[in-house]
Amino acid sequence: MSFLLNIVQDDSVKKKKKVTWKQRVEANRKKKSKRTYAKEKSDRQNFLENLQKDKAEQLKKNNPSDMATIKNTEPSKVSNKDIVLIDKMKSPSTSTKELLLKLKNKSKGSKPVKRKLEKTGDNEDDISEPELQIKRAKRPATGNSKLSTKQVPQEKTIDRIELITTERKSQEYSQDIFGNEELSFEGLGLLPSVIEKLDKNSISKPTIIQSKTIGCLLEQPERDLCMQSMTGSGKTLAFLLPVIQRCLLLAESLKVQNTNIRDLGTLAIVLTPTRELAQQIYSVLEKLLSGPLQVSDECRVTLVPGVIVGGDKRKSEKARLRKGIHILVATPGRLLDHLQTTSSFDSKFIQTLILDETDRLMDMGFEKKVKEILELLKNKSEKTFQVILCSATLPEKVSSLAGETLKNPVTIHGQLQEEGKIVIPSNLIQKCVVVPTKLRFLALYSLLEKHIKLNMIHNKEPFKAIVFLACKDSVEFYHTLLTFFKRESLKDAESDDESDSEDEEQLEDGKLTAAKSTSAILSNFPIFRLHGSMEQIDRSNIFKEYSKSQNGILFCTDVAARGLDWNASTLVNMIVQFDAPCDVKDFVHRIGRTARLNNRGEAVLFMQPSEIGYVEVLKEMGMEFISEECDVLLSRIGDENAQIKLQYQYEQFVEEKMVKMARTALMSYLKAYSTHPQSEKAYFHVKNLHLGHVAKSFGLKEKPIESKKYLSGAAKRKEEAEAAKKRGRVMRQKINPASEFAAF
Repeated sequence: MSFLLNIVQDDSVKKKKKVTWKQRVEANRKKKSKRTYAKEKSDRQNFLENLQKDKAEQLKKNNPSDMATIKNTEPSKVSNKDIVLIDKMKSPSTSTKELLLKLKNKSKGSKPVKRKLEKTGDNEDDISEPELQIKRAKRPATGNSKLSTKQVPQEKTIDRIELITTERKSQEYSQDIFGNEELSFEGLGLLPSVIEKLDKNSISKPTIIQSKTIGCLLEQPERDLCMQSMTGSGKTLAFLLPVIQRCLLLAESLKVQNTNIRDLGTLAIVLTPTRELAQQIYSVLEKLLSGPLQVSDECRVTLVPGVIVGGDKRKSEKARLRKGIHILVATPGRLLDHLQTTSSFDSKFIQTLILDETDRLMDMGFEKKVKEILELLKNKSEKTFQVILCSATLPEKVSSLAGETLKNPVTIHGQLQEEGKIVIPSNLIQKCVVVPTKLRFLALYSLLEKHIKLNMIHNKEPFKAIVFLACKDSVEFYHTLLTFFKRESLKDAESDDESDSEDEEQLEDGKLTAAKSTSAILSNFPIFRLHGSMEQIDRSNIFKEYSKSQNGILFCTDVAARGLDWNASTLVNMIVQFDAPCDVKDFVHRIGRTARLNNRGEAVLFMQPSEIGYVEVLKEMGMEFISEECDVLLSRIGDENAQIKLQYQYEQFVEEKMVKMARTALMSYLKAYSTHPQSEKAYFHVKNLHLGHVAKSFGLKEKPIESKKYLSGAAKRKEEAEAAKKRGRVMRQKINPASEFAAF
């Protein structure tokens, strides 16, 4: 019995000594905080001692009498704030003793500020007024506080934050792009006739990258150059203006007049990765070279620009090259083809070769063709020519190409950039919305509707946006969906009229015939589509139409992410990254389509719950995001019942009219999602997705495996066979004369 009693007593002691999980966590936290505090204290002590030694050494030379004051001051009594105050108050004529007296008087007369911002240690008196308003707007109103007022709706609070942030950033933006100095094109050494063309196009002041590059290229016209600057900083004019002036001066030196100027052949070539970028640069050249340019009193020269890209007729391009194109814009494949096969392509007087968006050229696999082009031009030209590389980013591939092709190059950066950091315009407001996968379409619709109404109805201003998607099938799907899908009540959802039958006829082929249409669900707002699989004529036409239009939403792949710049009067207001890019460089170039030069812009990034970690990666690279709540965005549709109703109508519409296109878009989206690099697999992996919710985001009620089986061919052939049998029965019923008299 005594043995059993001892066991019971031991168990009771153990139970009393048992420590809970929370207690262990709290104990570890206290230990950690003590260690951290001790380390911080020792670091602070060492810092102050070193600071004291440095100041003592300085005062030995100036005021030896002040040494006693410093020795008598204990480091522990001087805080970090006091050090900052000493540095601010100190002047060449002020001794250390006087500074300490000022500091002592300041501490006696001032009272500690008790008002502190929520969850931060910053005092409201220590920050600027715009930042103070932003933080006050973000602070939630509490009912228990005596100072609390009527709660402001979240949506209005967000709009107020956007307005304040935009006003604050717009004051800083001109310093990033244009700098603080009074720059002018006249001071860079450009010809008066060239400056006159710039004035006609409302370009009066050069950007930082333009002033650096133009001055360098005019002073050292034969030296190679590597140019890097953020998107929207004016890189195109930075290399075009020196090229134009150099061509004009060559014509003057040869005393060539308008009659035989085209005999010189091609003097400069601009190589671009995409056809759209080539067309854009060509349109800029057309404006700058319209009409003759005065070089001197005795010489007026008319330069001829030209463009050759894949998809156009080679015969017409050969005819233009035979006549003579002074400044040629081309894509790599077509340029290499003409250099190898077109004998009338004269490039013996070539002066400059420009590789625009060089990193994109490397990423698209044009490295081999670029090297072949360089070799052919070297063999054909009589003299060595200048090579210019330019892009918003300069990765390793570009650096290696520069090392192989450039001789003693000058490297120019448009702005200071920390290593590993991304520089973006400060006039760009970036937002991030974390959206549940199955509600992605509703969130996109709500965002677009919000900005259309805000700009068109309230502000009465034009609105242009670009929505970036992962693949061409997604572009086709969402463009077609927004064209024909209408938001209606449940009573009207089952209505059948003539417009419905017309829509069904247009949707039978699975895609639209026109790349431009109007959105039924977005108040007949113009919408466009653009991707790499479109015919070249269609791509050129849609690019021109979207550029000229005052309003519109462009659904596109990354084909529009590089170099495209719209008319100054119709700049893009907003970028929507509905699908995240596969590379950070593409992210930079996507958001670079807005907030160009001195204009404001907004970029919205859609993230799924499994992708949130990618936002932290972007923040480490220098990005700043304003978080926008998905619930606030969806509340514009209505309450929860209204959202469920719209999602139901969306799924019904897809099932009845767009199921084939939705299946194709779903499988293409999953394939594109799997192409993210290994470094991003932690955030973008197909295994992290809820495939049923992904299918629901495309309006499909079936599992993705069913879509895969359908697209594989077996289910498709079965469906076609059943449809053929059905058509055969209908035809036999019409042909059988007995059926006509069955009622008699």
